[in-house]
Amino acid sequence: MYRLILLLVIVFLLGNCSKNDDENDNPKGTVTYEVNCDKTGLFITYFENGYSYQKDIETSNWQINFEAFSGDYVYLQAMAKNPDENLSIKIEWKNKIFKQKSAEGNFPQASITGYLD
Repeated sequence: MYRLILLLVIVFLLGNCSKNDDENDNPKGTVTYEVNCDKTGLFITYFENGYSYQKDIETSNWQINFEAFSGDYVYLQAMAKNPDENLSIKIEWKNKIFKQKSAEGNFPQASITGYLD
């Protein structure tokens, strides 16, 4: 009887152990939106924690970080204000590239959308 109780306690304890050491098991993490172009001037639209924002940026680089959860919707769109331009946009999730795109030409634009893994 003692062995049966001991076995049940061990099984119970092992069943309640979790592997939270791996950050991929954590549904919360940092999202980074990043936009770069050669010349100054960007129109940016992005979605953060349920809200849409629009920015008129007078620099050639832009970045924002925020906390999000697995399954959250993300959206980033950018358009350069100049002709003959190179544009790149990127979304990072938990310090890894989630998606990225680039465009070039006259007033290039690019967009990324998706749900975080």
